[in-house]
Amino acid sequence: MSEHKKNEIKIEVETVSTVKKIIRIEIPQETVSHEYQHQLGHLQKEASLPGFRPGKAPLSMLIKKYEKNIEDEILRKLIPAACQEAIDQAKLSPVEMPAITDVSFKKDAPLSFCLDVDILPEITLSNYTGLILPQKEIAVTEEDIEKGLGVLLDQNGYLEALPDGHLIADADYVIVDFVGESAGKTLAGGKQKDYPIQVGSNKVRPEIDAALLGKKKGEQIVVDLTIPADDSEKEIAGKLAHFTIEIKEIKAKRLPVLDEEFAKDLGLSSLAELREKVGHSISEEREKIQGRYQKNNLMDQLIALHPFEVPAPMVARELKALLHQNNLTQNADPEKMKAATLTAEGRVRSTLILTRVAEKEKIDVSEEEMDQTIRQVAARDGGDFEKYKQDVLKNPDWTDNLKDAIRGEKTLNWIYSQSKFETVMEGEK
Repeated sequence: MSEHKKNEIKIEVETVSTVKKIIRIEIPQETVSHEYQHQLGHLQKEASLPGFRPGKAPLSMLIKKYEKNIEDEILRKLIPAACQEAIDQAKLSPVEMPAITDVSFKKDAPLSFCLDVDILPEITLSNYTGLILPQKEIAVTEEDIEKGLGVLLDQNGYLEALPDGHLIADADYVIVDFVGESAGKTLAGGKQKDYPIQVGSNKVRPEIDAALLGKKKGEQIVVDLTIPADDSEKEIAGKLAHFTIEIKEIKAKRLPVLDEEFAKDLGLSSLAELREKVGHSISEEREKIQGRYQKNNLMDQLIALHPFEVPAPMVARELKALLHQNNLTQNADPEKMKAATLTAEGRVRSTLILTRVAEKEKIDVSEEEMDQTIRQVAARDGGDFEKYKQDVLKNPDWTDNLKDAIRGEKTLNWIYSQSKFETVMEGEK
């Protein structure tokens, strides 16, 4: 515990943990009395009471009526300045606005209160280069290429209308109009026209899939079902639903022939070149997957090498963002909440470690790198780059967050480039 004096305030800093301090602050009575008289004088000039002209009301009556207002105004004026002065004196960098507690105010005594300050941990870097990462040999077999070609054929397939008398079979594409109701009310999104369904694709409820089998174009079917109690649509979970479905068209998917012409239609010179390109794409994708796995492994090693306390507010912010991303609330299943909290803490640890390495290695983000990332985000969202850039630059928090994210990824890639790779056999971890 340490005590400091500077200008008017006194502070006492207590270390609660490596990431939390409590600062006890005392503002002298002279300062409080001076501000009290100042507020009282201002009040005496401006305030009025029934039966008295402005400025003529007795001081005792004004104090009795407006004492709470005077106190609030004194606290509003004195506390923020004292907080900043105390933080500066203690040389602390809060991770968020400190909480003010234990305020003790009397007009004829010092004003005292406490600040709960969450701070960043001191991270002593261990050896973070030369870490060993597992690496598997990436091989692409003929079977892999055949599967890849099959996917390509499916992507270039087309739908062909089937005769009116065709009975719907598994894998057929059916175009329908439907209305879904529960308790006499139309379900959200429960009225659709020209809605496509591939039978057997598990994209609609199984009762509807089953009811379509063997039916013909022009028929109308009715399906009654009970929505499962654990359904993601909470409003209708466990309730009865009634669907009226009109079958408008039935189609089958036709695939192109895998030959030289197909390869040329894709802009290639031959089927052999197409096979080579598919094999190369599969290899690249597997390398990307392995790279992501290796970087996750690398981050796990860095976290294990650098144990430290994590500021609770940073975890809370990350958890809130994570829950939002996954459409969860604080009332989610306890196991899901536990997993989400661990994930949030891991992300905070990763960020703090990478920030510390970036500081040591002097890794920064250039304007060109910022522009490149903004351009990618704008393209993804279908926005204009220049407008998107101006929006980012006008928001300091947004700019800082984007820069931190780029620097973090850049730092992890640099550590990854300094790692050693150990070949493992298929099936080994």
